[in-house]
Amino acid sequence: MELDARTNQLFIEILNNPDETSVSLKNRHHLTRSQLNYSIQKVNEYLSELNLDPITRTTNGHFVITKETIEEFEQRNTQTSVETYLLPEERVQLLILMLLSKIDPLSMNHFIIELNVSKNTVARDLKELNPLLDQYKLHLEYSRSQGYRIKGEEWHRRQLLTETVNTVNQFLNHEALLKQFGNIEKTHLTEYKNKVSQLEQYLSLRYSDDKVNDLPVLTLLLDRRIARGKKINYDFALDYVELQETKEYKAVREVFFPENEGDMNEIIYFTLLFLSTNLTQVDVLSKGQFENLQLAVLEMIERFEKVAHVVIGDKNELLNRLMVHMRPAYYRIKYGMHLSEVDLKRQQSREVSSIFYLVKKSIAPLEAFFAQTISDTELFYLALFFGSHLLENDSFLRKKTPTAVIVCTNGISVSLLMERTLKGVFPEIDFISTMSLRGFNTQKITSDLIFSSVPLETNKNIFSQGFFNRSREGSVTSKSNERNGRWFG
Repeated sequence: MELDARTNQLFIEILNNPDETSVSLKNRHHLTRSQLNYSIQKVNEYLSELNLDPITRTTNGHFVITKETIEEFEQRNTQTSVETYLLPEERVQLLILMLLSKIDPLSMNHFIIELNVSKNTVARDLKELNPLLDQYKLHLEYSRSQGYRIKGEEWHRRQLLTETVNTVNQFLNHEALLKQFGNIEKTHLTEYKNKVSQLEQYLSLRYSDDKVNDLPVLTLLLDRRIARGKKINYDFALDYVELQETKEYKAVREVFFPENEGDMNEIIYFTLLFLSTNLTQVDVLSKGQFENLQLAVLEMIERFEKVAHVVIGDKNELLNRLMVHMRPAYYRIKYGMHLSEVDLKRQQSREVSSIFYLVKKSIAPLEAFFAQTISDTELFYLALFFGSHLLENDSFLRKKTPTAVIVCTNGISVSLLMERTLKGVFPEIDFISTMSLRGFNTQKITSDLIFSSVPLETNKNIFSQGFFNRSREGSVTSKSNERNGRWFG
């Protein structure tokens, strides 16, 4: 059987977007509930004929499609015309890709032919470009002689190109789309895949899977822009010496600029691109600034423990993971390289947002190191590292036990009785010492709490004998939070 146009469109949109819901589909296509149900039924009949599992729905309206079904239609869509399955927001991304990777001037007709949609649809999509371009301090310009162009600083255009390539790589059948709308030949793309692989081998590291998809396309298109005279200039201070001393600089020059020693700015840009790219495996640098960075990360971990009131298990493992992450983050933060915010919406989940809040409360050592505020996007990824490590090591179950000392002026017998009584009433507290008033005045007290038979001059939480007599059934933890740093008699 064949699907009608509307049913086919709905099916492809569900395939393209795993977060699609019944409500969003009904609203976008102005469908009734029964119309949508009918279309889904027709899709499932079609899938049944192909011996594939049907589409199901969760209680909150999300669609569930098996991996086998998705893989089957990834192959089929390679030969499918683009208007069948491209959403409006996807067409906008492909328009940007065309504009930033073009070889010749682009007119309205070029967009109509490539997207296979009407002139009105292209005009509407071009209008949708403006808010996105504004975010990058860019704008769309048209002239008869040069066609449509994205105008603005080259740094901002490359930031947009980086984000666009990353976004298109999330689409179904992404490689075919990149080749078509980026005007990329298969042999040319293979050449740049080999260059990225060669650079990985040179540096003895591995980039994350999504970046292995992005980097060949991005470097190919950047080389094309350079050949067209779209050169990079920096309107901020760059530490050229620091960057030239990195292994990435030497590798980039050898792999991407073997016969071009002239354009230092472009070699530096490619160096920054690879330095700021997410890694899955790399030897952490341990000299110069990275030693200081490691100290700042360690201090952040220790602050996190205090803020969260946990003891982090296998702290060195967390430190090593964070340093692998912070190596590219160092260059992103220092030079304002763009980091995709695709996953930032996951911050809305209660678990991640709680860790995010704790990381934000602990971030001061890193912000002091960089001498600038660290963006929420970078904080979010740090929170993911902390969250996964805490879950793996069950750290939340190993809360710090509050410590206390007992100060008694009534001799050994009364002191022992006081200690025994307190330990029975408050088993959650670790009583580390019993001392006289003179001993208290001559020692440095490191405990969280103090129980005393007399008033004391200190900033710590102090509980008198009268207080704990009245609180035998209560918890010191909650009381101390209410009366922080005061005397309770």
